[in-house]
This record gives sequence, structure tokens and C-alpha cells, in this order.
Amino acid sequence: MFKDSFKTEFRKAITNKMAVIDLLIVLALSIYHAITVIINYQDFYELYLSRADNENLMITSESLFNRWLALDVASFPTSTFYFMIPLIVVLPYGWSLVSEIRSGYTKNIIVRTTRKNYFLSKYVANFLSAAFVTIIPLALNFLMLGLFIPSLKMESIYPYGTIGQGCMWAEIYYEYPFIYCFMYLLLDGIFAGLIASISTAVAFIVRNKVVTIIAPFFLMLVLDYIDSNYLLKGEFSPIKFMQALPVANDCYGWAVAAIGIVMFVSTFGYVMYKGYHYEVL
Repeated sequence: MFKDSFKTEFRKAITNKMAVIDLLIVLALSIYHAITVIINYQDFYELYLSRADNENLMITSESLFNRWLALDVASFPTSTFYFMIPLIVVLPYGWSLVSEIRSGYTKNIIVRTTRKNYFLSKYVANFLSAAFVTIIPLALNFLMLGLFIPSLKMESIYPYGTIGQGCMWAEIYYEYPFIYCFMYLLLDGIFAGLIASISTAVAFIVRNKVVTIIAPFFLMLVLDYIDSNYLLKGEFSPIKFMQALPVANDCYGWAVAAIGIVMFVSTFGYVMYKGYHYEVL
């Protein structure tokens, strides 16, 4: 049954040593960012108290909705997190299928269950492990900052933390910022899973663990290069549009949806097709 197969795969996906180490590293980056932002806010608040009567210090520049890891696009931790995300999401379980194919485990397991159950379980477990290793650090960072930094709504009149009116979810960002952040948590989790799924698909093409791990990273860098140099009227690179504020150009919902659909159909379709025709020799 799929349920039993999935339970086994998901348990392996979240308890293996690589997944635990990967999550701890990303959590460390998330906590480091939160601590530095909190320290900087304390300094800013003291300055604000001393000068607020005489000048506009734009206090919303230090809002939770401008300093959260997913929104703080000018910071080193945010840039590092999203640049490395194609590797971060693959490390927990993206290498699993190619390892089991090479070891012969796949041949042994599919004689005891159906090909559909095994390969679907692999796809879903890898997808969810990637989503968790992305969402957990972002959520922790948001909660930590929320304890120390005010959640002031952003104002479009200031030159920071702003998005264009044509940008995806712009009205939600200004009117309901908590909902906006939650929606981006889900969006990042979904695209983390889609990026990690590339490694599952590549396992049928290349029987090399290292290549399987770096393939999504290389592909995302190629897409980011094309986006940065040729697609200048919007954000079409997952590395960029997974960040909750535009990095260089506006982010459009139709583009995000189209890219997500293409990634899902191509990876899921290929994995299930190759899995169905996988031969036990």
C-alpha cells in the first residue's frame, strides 16, 4: 500500500544524518540573522528615542515585515539562504533514489510493492523534506523577530520594503502583511519541493550521487543567469521570486504559477513514467 510505503520513505527522509545536519546548518543561519537584526534594532530604537522629536527616522524601516529573513533581501544571510537553496533542499533526501538504484535496493523493494507506490513515495517524501527544511528556519526566524521587533505595516512612501502595485500580492502585503508572510512560507515550501524533485528525476538519467545533488543547483543558476541578463521585465528565477520582496524586478503571479506548473509536470511526470517502466534485471 502507498500509505505504508510513504511512511517508510518519509521517516527515512527526515531522520537520516544528512537531513539533520542540513537542517541544523540552516537553522544556525536563521538564528544568526535574527540575532543580528535584533541587536541592530536595539541600537536603532535608542537612536529613535533621542531624535524622534526633531527628525523623521522612518521607524517602519525596522518593522518585522522588512527584516524577516524572507524579506530582508539586502542582508547577507538572506542572500546566502536563497542562493544556496537549490543545495539546501536536495541534501535531506534528494540523493536517496540514485543511491538505492545503485545499491540494488530499488530492485528488491519493487518486487514487494508496486512501482507506483515506491516511486510516488520517493517523490512525495523528497518533496516534503525539502519543504520542511525551508519552512522551519523561515518560521523560526519570523517568530524570533516577532518577539523583539514591532510588526508595523509598511508604507509605500518610503524607499525600503516596498513592492510595485503590479507585483504579486502587493495589496495583501500592505493591508494584511501577516497573511502575506504566511503565503510566502507556503510558496517557498512548494518551490523548495519542486527544486528538490529535479534530483529525483535526474536519478534516472545519471547514476552519480554528486551529480544528482548539484544538478538542481546548476539548473537554478542557469535560470538565474538568463533571468538577470535577458528577462529584464520581471522576476523569472526561483532564486529571486522565492524572496518575499523583489530583488531586481517585479514578481508576477502568472509567471510564478507557470514556472511551478512546468516544474511539477516535468519532474512528476518523468519520475512516474520512468518508474512505471523501470526494469528489474
